[in-house]
Amino acid sequence: MENLENNKQNDTKNEILKKGGVLLGIFALLIILIVATIVLVPKGLSTLATVSFTSIFTPKEKIIVKAEKPNVISGDIINLSWNGPTHADGSYTITYPCKDGIVATFHSSELMTCDTAFYFATNDNSVSFVLNSSINFDVDIPIYINYKDNQGKTSLVGDVLITIKKIGTTSVVVPITPPKATSTPVVVAPKPIATSSVPVKKPIPTPTKPITQSANLEIKLVAIGSVNVSNVFTAGTQVNAGERPAVRFEISNTGTISTGGWTFKARTPSPTTPLYQSNIQSSLGAGQKVQFTLGFDNTQNDGQVIISVNEDKLATESNYSDNILNYTAKGTATGAVSATSIGKDLTARITAVGYMDASGSFVAAQNIPVTARGAFKFIVTNIGKDTSGAFIWTATLPSTTDKTYTSKGQTSLNSGDSIEYTLAFNNIANKGNNTVTINIDSDNSVSESNEANNTASAIVVAY
Repeated sequence: MENLENNKQNDTKNEILKKGGVLLGIFALLIILIVATIVLVPKGLSTLATVSFTSIFTPKEKIIVKAEKPNVISGDIINLSWNGPTHADGSYTITYPCKDGIVATFHSSELMTCDTAFYFATNDNSVSFVLNSSINFDVDIPIYINYKDNQGKTSLVGDVLITIKKIGTTSVVVPITPPKATSTPVVVAPKPIATSSVPVKKPIPTPTKPITQSANLEIKLVAIGSVNVSNVFTAGTQVNAGERPAVRFEISNTGTISTGGWTFKARTPSPTTPLYQSNIQSSLGAGQKVQFTLGFDNTQNDGQVIISVNEDKLATESNYSDNILNYTAKGTATGAVSATSIGKDLTARITAVGYMDASGSFVAAQNIPVTARGAFKFIVTNIGKDTSGAFIWTATLPSTTDKTYTSKGQTSLNSGDSIEYTLAFNNIANKGNNTVTINIDSDNSVSESNEANNTASAIVVAY
């Protein structure tokens, strides 16, 4: 009996030992697998992960952008500056988000597209631009300044918040001293209003529209007359020999907020330049006005003069119906001088600046890369009554290699004839503003009635 009990105990011990051995074997196998996994993982995977995280979390240098006036009204010039050294081996960009009724312009003329990087040049870590708003409430506009090196990598970032205040608000608080009372105020007790038991039908109130702030450009005729060779205007209906018809008109902002940039067009009975398109004009504040005098080529036939302001609707207005002026210009009598000036008179006018693309075509642009091949277009016109004879012209260029260029002899121009040129140049000298100048009849070989209108200049901005 005792042997049987001992055998049972031995069997139990053996069973426990077997199970323990199995568990130890499984645990050892797990340890071997873990060690093998660690040893066999490729080093490249670990390196790749390290490089990836390093590139993602490499910080860009933060610059502190300051606004001269963080609170402005529509049409104000905004001056920004920032800290740090000036960089010259890349380009700065300025960006602002798209918001209804908000438009930004550079140098008071060039449109800055929202949500698009606008490249500009700076020598002193500063930039100026204009924000125009047609919104009748305060609006916050974040402005972002970035710097990209020549490889296109952004290394500097900064931002500043500009608040465009609605008209009638100001960021300056002026203390007001209440006036002293000059007499004892008299309090009049209100009289009771008699009531009636008859129900009174209450009128349905008519909702009133909120008063909105808006700009409104209006054009008015001031006088018609003529201008002489010195561009002196004389009011009247008579156009004498050597003079040309002219009109003086006024454009005003009768609205309650600034207009932002705007343009005007003039259609005249001129035989040579029947259409005149102005450049973008400076913003007019509420109540401001400006006068223009427009002279045009003489004609022996009567004709309509039509001047329209804001025809392209660059400025947002409350009323577009008062934007057109038209009148009938009387032609000169038979035998009268039909040219704009006596004798020979060559004039120069630059019509566009830009650069030449890879195909050799001219691209109009106010801002161009400093590495581009700069170019500009200009027109030469003989506004005299006599044939000009052969002439030359000389261009002064912002180039490190081609500072001046003188043309060969040009074909004579008849009275009223014009010719257009495109001149390209290499190696723009500097980033920022660069001036191109054209001088017609630079050797004074043509005896002209007016030598003061032979030169024209324009600005090319390189970044």
